[in-house]
Amino acid sequence: MLEEGKTSEPTSDDEAYFIYAYQENTGIPVFHELMSVAKQMADDSPDNAPVQAIYSARGLEELSINYIYDFKNEQNTVALKPFEEIASVVEAKYENLLNDSKYEITTLQLFHKKISYRTF
Repeated sequence: MLEEGKTSEPTSDDEAYFIYAYQENTGIPVFHELMSVAKQMADDSPDNAPVQAIYSARGLEELSINYIYDFKNEQNTVALKPFEEIASVVEAKYENLLNDSKYEITTLQLFHKKISYRTF
């Protein structure tokens, strides 16, 4: 703004698109691992998307690609635990936080957590 000819008023040259994308695998949304551990990244908002871009009349100005997974879909299936079993573990863990009120689950998100280990 200190340059000659620059003004503080926005023009059409200042307009831009913010583009974002989430990954999907066989119709199931994929949320990256930080979304399950970092509270500020826990929701599936545009700010947490693994692909983000800013596009203006000048072209692509910024591109960020993080936490993209390479899935290999095979015929092997994995049996998920029954919901009742999972719910009982969650209830036991947070038993001291819950009271006698009735609770209703309104939103569920399935997260994949990467497990790393080392052998010695």
